[in-house]
Order: sequence, then C-alpha cells, then structure tokens
Amino acid sequence: MAVEISKKVFDAFVEAALMIKKSPVLKTTPFLGFKTVEDGSLYMYFSDSESTAAVELTKSLIDMDFAVDPKPLQAFKAIKADTILFDADRQAIFWVGSKELTLPFMTDMAYTFENGTFERLFEIDGKTLLDMINAVVFAVSKEELGGLRFVRMEIGKKLRFVSSDGFKLALAEEDITTPQENAFLLNPAIFHGIAKLISKEKDVTIAAGVAHNHIVFSWNFEDYPVIFKARIAHEQFPDYQRAFPEVKYVFKVNKKELKDGFAFLRKTNSSEPVMIEIEGNTMTLMVKSENGIAKYDLEIENETGEDFKIVVNPRDVYAILTHCKGDDLIIKAESNSRALLFECENRQFLSTPIRYYGGVQ
Repeated sequence: MAVEISKKVFDAFVEAALMIKKSPVLKTTPFLGFKTVEDGSLYMYFSDSESTAAVELTKSLIDMDFAVDPKPLQAFKAIKADTILFDADRQAIFWVGSKELTLPFMTDMAYTFENGTFERLFEIDGKTLLDMINAVVFAVSKEELGGLRFVRMEIGKKLRFVSSDGFKLALAEEDITTPQENAFLLNPAIFHGIAKLISKEKDVTIAAGVAHNHIVFSWNFEDYPVIFKARIAHEQFPDYQRAFPEVKYVFKVNKKELKDGFAFLRKTNSSEPVMIEIEGNTMTLMVKSENGIAKYDLEIENETGEDFKIVVNPRDVYAILTHCKGDDLIIKAESNSRALLFECENRQFLSTPIRYYGGVQ
C-alpha cells in the first residue's frame, strides 16, 4: 500500500540526511530510513552516532522497516509537486507523477529510530533558534567546523549557546522560561541537520527537552510532527568566562560600516591580516601586501579616548559581523595581545589577534 507525504518535507529530510556525509566530524554513511513503531506510526528518519531526526508520516496499515541511500532521491528535488508517494516490498519505490525511482534496501546502516516521550523544558521560535545556531556554529565557519569539539547549551533565565575552537569564541543567548537551570554539551556536527530542517520552516514554535541522555527538539513541519534528538556528551567544557578580556578600551561602531570596510579589503587581498588602528574617533582598516596598501576609514565613538592598534584575521571578523544582530556594535579590548571582544544584540564573539603583521611585530 503506497504512502503519500508532503514533497517539501520529503525533500528537506533528503537534504538534511546528506549533510551527515558533508560533516568533517561525523564519518557516517548517510541513509534515509522508514520504520513503523509499536503504536502503528510510520516514521521517516535519518541518524548518526550523535543525533536522530524523524518525522511522523502516518498511521500505517502495514509494517515497514527499511532504509535507502538518499543521494539518488535528490533527482526529485527539481520536480514541482505537492506530494510524493512511496511503497516497499523487496525494494523501495518512489514516484511523483510519471517519474519513478526504484532503490535497493541498505543493509549496513549502523543506527535506527525509536520514538518516546521527553521532559519539556522550554519553547523557542524556529527563526530565533536557527539564528543562534548560525551564530555559535557557522560563525566559526563551515570549513573549520572540525575545530569545534562541543557546543555548550545552558538553560536558566536565558538559553545560551557557547562554542570555541581555541582561537575564536561565540556566545548567543535569548530569554526563555524554564523550570530548571542546567548545562549540556553537544557535538557541533548535529547542528548541520537541525539547521537544515528548521531553515525550511522557520515560522514554527520548537519545544525543547531531555529524554534518555539526549536533548530533544520537537516541532510541526507542514503539520507533520518532527523530532530531533541530540546525544549529550559527558565531558568537561573549559571555563570560557576566563577568556573574556579585562576591559580597558571600548569603541562603539556601526556594524554595517565596519562590515563594508572588511568587505572592501577582502576584495583587494582577503588572505592578508588586517591592521585596525584607532586614533581619536577614527578607525582605520589597513591591509599590506606585495601589491600595495589598501585602507578604509570610518568614524566611531572612542569611549575611553585612548588610541589603539591590533591585527586581526579578516575572515574571522567578517564571519562575526555577518552573524551579529542589530546595527550597533561594541568592541572591547584589554591589549593588542589579548582576544578582541565584539558585542552586539544578545551576541558576544572573541577573536584572537595576529601577533605579526608584514614581518613586523
């Protein structure tokens, strides 16, 4: 008996399942599974060693328990349709209109899906959660995701995510209502999948909780119940508060103007470090290379009145500015050898300076 489901939901799960293969942290063969559980509910899911995402499709009249390689299913993505159908006997068959795809069952997937209840801790809207994930995971850059060992998730009066790769630190927080205070460590690679799923349906309310050593996120995707479970890691996270500088310099900057400045320098020579020099209320961004010197000036508010000079990695700063909220940005520093602190609306970022510039310390 064929099962009909939303093609938008189907395409999103196919795309999210393939994100596992792209992750430099999780070396897992991606698969898309279909399983009927004890209460008769049929789920579509994907999983790895750290997380599981599943969507309840229907109350099935027949038992299903199979998995397929999601890569060939990308062929359906370009087809415009509201639904997709599938069935399974000795092979899996998927079709949209006259377009049909038959796939063999996978037999080597290492993980499966089990449904269950969870203790609800708080709710948050999807757009806010996606923005927080982007800030603490992808502000470090997708290419360097392998440098992140964990993301710390704190709950209390605020929901707070903190990540660091040893050179950069990102902190994002939002107000929530929750009955307890706690902290959990999560593998950053799991955010590939959840970010991909939420980005397809941002206007949702997400319930978060705990179940069997997992953090659980649950929401409705086009009226289909989705559950995303992420394994809690039992390791120590460094005392990240010690990384914040003792503030001796404070500068207020327009975020857009500063981002425009770094964008200009990136176009001239993005691989070279950027010198930030502040004299009075003028900030000068400068890049030196064999091809010459590029400069960009902008007016700022120098609250401490002291001149300041520091060298930064332009890629790091540009990523920070991309994920900062609001128009106003406050930059704080202790010295030109300590991490530079960028503060914007509900976000904090630390970026380690570069000690040498153009061969001169």
